[in-house]
Amino acid sequence: MADVVDRAPALFAARPVALYHGDFTPINMLTDGAMLTGLLDFESVRLADPLFDVASWASAVRFMSPAVLDASLPAFLDGAGVDATDPDMPERIDSIQILRMVELLVTEPRLEPAIEDVVSDRLEAMLRRGR
Repeated sequence: MADVVDRAPALFAARPVALYHGDFTPINMLTDGAMLTGLLDFESVRLADPLFDVASWASAVRFMSPAVLDASLPAFLDGAGVDATDPDMPERIDSIQILRMVELLVTEPRLEPAIEDVVSDRLEAMLRRGR
């Protein structure tokens, strides 16, 4: 965890900041079957790095199906206007996911115990695997 926190300033220095949804996950998206038509759940809106919503979406999709994430991430990045060739992008996304999970675990109101356990387990797994 200390490595993630220590690297964050350099990893995100001089990056643009904009307003982002903050919980950009499939469950919060409305579609007509072909395109995104609306978003729900704006309680996590914030100024953040452009990868913030990418990280949120990737975390949710990875949890549901790593294979679906691998198959869909290139198109998602393209649609989001993210440079998929940026060598720091995977570390930035992982860092955002880790820091967001820590935020969820320490802020009020507290998560429901079952959800807190899932977040804790996912955080621990990411830290064990090296990011």
